[in-house]
Amino acid sequence: MHLIFYSSEGWQSWGLGAKPLIPEGMPVLIDADLLLEDAGRPRATVVINRWLRELPGLGVPARKSWEYYARVLRDWTRFLSEHGCNVFADRQQLKSVLGAYAVHRASGPVDVRLAASTWNQHVSVLSMFYRWSVDEGHASAEPFRYRQAQVLFDNVVRHLLLAEYRNYQQGVMPSGPGARQLIDFFTSVDGQLVAERPSPAVWGSDQEVRALISQRASTLHLGAANYCWFTDPSKALCLQLAGTPKADRPLAGLCDSARCPQATHHPCHRPVWIETVRTNKAFIDGLPRVQKAERTRLTAAVERGERVVAEIDAAAGEREDQGEDA
Repeated sequence: MHLIFYSSEGWQSWGLGAKPLIPEGMPVLIDADLLLEDAGRPRATVVINRWLRELPGLGVPARKSWEYYARVLRDWTRFLSEHGCNVFADRQQLKSVLGAYAVHRASGPVDVRLAASTWNQHVSVLSMFYRWSVDEGHASAEPFRYRQAQVLFDNVVRHLLLAEYRNYQQGVMPSGPGARQLIDFFTSVDGQLVAERPSPAVWGSDQEVRALISQRASTLHLGAANYCWFTDPSKALCLQLAGTPKADRPLAGLCDSARCPQATHHPCHRPVWIETVRTNKAFIDGLPRVQKAERTRLTAAVERGERVVAEIDAAAGEREDQGEDA
């Protein structure tokens, strides 16, 4: 599937009697085979494109928002296709795929992961699209509500936190500036479980642990290279850099997890840091000698990345496979 943007340039040569009433820059989704229908029925992309064209009349006048909405629908449609599901499949099918999509977006490949706030924005767009589709007769009912999708993602985040707690129990510790605080929290969970059990040797069930970590999970924002525990906005380095210490969510674009006191690194983040080190080393090798400032900056980034990898390895115990090291 391709995403392009409409331009009326040269419309006089299209054999039309008047200029099309399509806003400049309007995003358009096109299937790879360029077909618009199947067995006489319009494809989902045709319906999506109609919805996109109506966005200005639906209270979405900004061009940047049109592009954002188009990318949300493109990614959702691709995921559905990969799982053999149509955009307008029955409600139960779509709800099932949404669950898989939440896992994909929370803990899948690094380049597709979303923070909880971004996920909420995505499902808000999807909910808006399906409500319109019901009104226009393309869908019989909304497949899921915004709150349902939000709860799905929250459950995935709780599962990730549970997994890190189990890692802690196995001796695989977090690293990074916020590691001590997270370990202290896990220790407090241990204390609560021991107090409620006759034998401290018996681990708490997943259900019991989830109940104890639920509030903490609500502060977790998933980053590609770290976990952000947004427990105290005043301590968030990104907000300090932006001059917005009272904001209600972190700014991923300004994240410096090697310095932020609320950031932690885990074994799942190691590949990202390894690749960052390799990429920066390649850039350094290709720099002319005269670019000393850029060489200094990249060298510092390499050293920081190598330090983060070493800390992850130390916290997780000795790695048997050292061939992955930069």
